[in-house]
Amino acid sequence: MACAEKGCRPWQAGGVARHEHGMGPSAHAHSSTAALALQIRKRGRWLTVAKLVELDGEPVLGVAWRNQKGTSKAVSLPLVAVAYAEAHGVRRFVLRDDRLGTAKTIALADMRRRGWIGADGELYIKLEDMMPTPWRPWAYAERVVRLGEAKAAPVQLRLGLEVGNDR
Repeated sequence: MACAEKGCRPWQAGGVARHEHGMGPSAHAHSSTAALALQIRKRGRWLTVAKLVELDGEPVLGVAWRNQKGTSKAVSLPLVAVAYAEAHGVRRFVLRDDRLGTAKTIALADMRRRGWIGADGELYIKLEDMMPTPWRPWAYAERVVRLGEAKAAPVQLRLGLEVGNDR
């Protein structure tokens, strides 16, 4: 069913349905409000970096944190994901630790003020700058939005060798 028919929120418009990528329907329980997975192209493939979900009646930029290497003091998000979220009415970032059942939050405006942009083009924020918030489940992402442009497929370049005597 299209967003226009369901009365979707502005941040839910667009994107690619999961089944269009051959991933099939989800067996996960989710609310009737569809979430969007945000993907960027990194190291030659599309990676999900965050999702837009609804919590407490407002859209938020969410990340399920798994305590990856190098994230004990700060976490980062690609600037393009933050900009997309802001352009779609999102005002808050929520970092959710599913293993511990905890979560932290910060306003995106505060994240931009307090954070810094790394050499990798990502916006970093110290975990200590985020406020604790209750852990809550959120909707399973049923749609994907790919941010940025895909690189063109590699092609064999034409050699500059001429056969014949055209001079």
